[in-house]
Order: sequence, then structure tokens, then C-alpha cells
Amino acid sequence: MNGVKLIVITPRGEAADVGCESVTVFCRDGINGENGGSIGIMRGFLPSLIALKEGSPVRAMSGGKPVYEARVQGGFASVKDDIVTVMTEALTE
Repeated sequence: MNGVKLIVITPRGEAADVGCESVTVFCRDGINGENGGSIGIMRGFLPSLIALKEGSPVRAMSGGKPVYEARVQGGFASVKDDIVTVMTEALTE
């Protein structure tokens, strides 16, 4: 693998398993989950646990084009060893 791997998990099981160059997620910030910003994750990103903003997109890109995109209903993204694992209650693709 020359980039990162995106795995998306919901209570129904694995919703996506995609190899890509980068993943973009939108994080929650503050007590009420407002504000926040986006985080671009590429190969070599430090291990992280990110609280995801409700209704925000998770986007996997390769060659400047999206290879996967879905909106999450909250949840978390875990980054370790070039694998981005998104755990969410539900998706809107």
C-alpha cells in the first residue's frame, strides 16, 4: 500500500475498505460539538483519536479524485499504522 487505508464501521458491520492517498475528516470542537475543522490524513500521520462532527463528510482521495465519500452521524476516527478506522452510528452515502 502506497498511501493509507480507510475502513468505515457501523453497527451493521464494515461499510467500506478503501486504499487511497489521503483521507479528510471533520472534527468536533467544544462542548456542543460546534466549530471544529478538517484534518487531512496521509501516510505517516501520527497515531490519533478524532471525535467526528455530526453530519460531516469522510472523504478518501486518490489522484486528486474522490474514491469514497459518506456523511457520518458522529463517531470517532482512529489513525494508526497508515490505517484510518472510522466508527459511526450511521452513514449517508
